[in-house]
Amino acid sequence: MVAEKSQKDPKEFLPFLNDLKRKETNYRKYLIDVYLNRYDKALESICKCEERFEECMTFIKAHCLYKHAMRCFSKGSKEWTTVVQMYADYLFKDNKLYEAGLMYLRVCQYESALNVFKKDLNWKHAAVH
Repeated sequence: MVAEKSQKDPKEFLPFLNDLKRKETNYRKYLIDVYLNRYDKALESICKCEERFEECMTFIKAHCLYKHAMRCFSKGSKEWTTVVQMYADYLFKDNKLYEAGLMYLRVCQYESALNVFKKDLNWKHAAVH
């Protein structure tokens, strides 16, 4: 399928295909899906590559795939917690304060949530937490 979508000369493309064959299965699927701009599918594959967690986090940030990434990891796992924390930070920077506060609460970042709710002037949530 990758070869069909490529605009490259087969002589240029063969080294790419040969390199793919040497990769671990899930990482190979990830690389192919990235090449085809299928980022949701690519994320699902790289999330299965435990040794590539940092690369996965970079990919999530680059393509704003936080919500999808939260579904790829087990709730409460270290990986899930990292994704939720990154998503909360992203929402905060994007000035979506209420949503950021809720995400901080999901990962028990109570002080961060309180600060965000105060900044949002959401006293109802600030007083509860």
